[in-house]
Amino acid sequence: MEALTEILPSSLLPALALPFVELFPNLGLGWWTPPDLRLKQYVSNGWLRIMLQSLSWYPVFETLLPICSNDTAQFSLLVVGVSASIIGRYFVMQKQIKRVTDVPLWDSNIPFDKREALFTAVTYSKPSNINNFDGLCVRYVTMPSKIMGLVGAMIVNILHNKLSDEDEKSRILIVLAMLIVGGIGINGTRHGSFGMDWFFRVVFSAGFVGLMYFLGKVSDMTLVESIN
Repeated sequence: MEALTEILPSSLLPALALPFVELFPNLGLGWWTPPDLRLKQYVSNGWLRIMLQSLSWYPVFETLLPICSNDTAQFSLLVVGVSASIIGRYFVMQKQIKRVTDVPLWDSNIPFDKREALFTAVTYSKPSNINNFDGLCVRYVTMPSKIMGLVGAMIVNILHNKLSDEDEKSRILIVLAMLIVGGIGINGTRHGSFGMDWFFRVVFSAGFVGLMYFLGKVSDMTLVESIN
């Protein structure tokens, strides 16, 4: 903890709950469905996930607000994007999981590898009827993740424009790449190779810590400039 407080301001430490729960995905509190496929637990933790994500993002926006003081519209867009992603993810995943668990074979005593194959087959197949709400949710189940990725890119862009050192500008772009690669990797490997899944979770977590580091750094620079 002391090492983290040397890297990050204490106000941003609650935000680390987001990568922390991804390192322990079977808790059912992360963004992605757990690798152990205990979907009922994941569903029952839905509102707890919303609360955790909201509390974790609050200090991020509190720190961003002074940095975006000259562009309140951009700040508002970030807040709306995160809020829509968190709430939207809850509803679309409820529909996606119901679609999986409604398959009669799901509740039967099948080996875990076949359960994984069934989950993958159902979730990757697109519903043909998008004229009802359930079908629409399932068809666009990846949209909240894409919006959240766009939010991360916007935050990096804001911080990138505030940095003056070229080396730091390059490093924050590496941080963005780690977030994107880590997120895509988790989505693709969490029901496959355990080693690769863990690797991408570590990459994502390191990228998130890096983003918080640069957020704290730019926040300090903004404070000094306001005093001067």
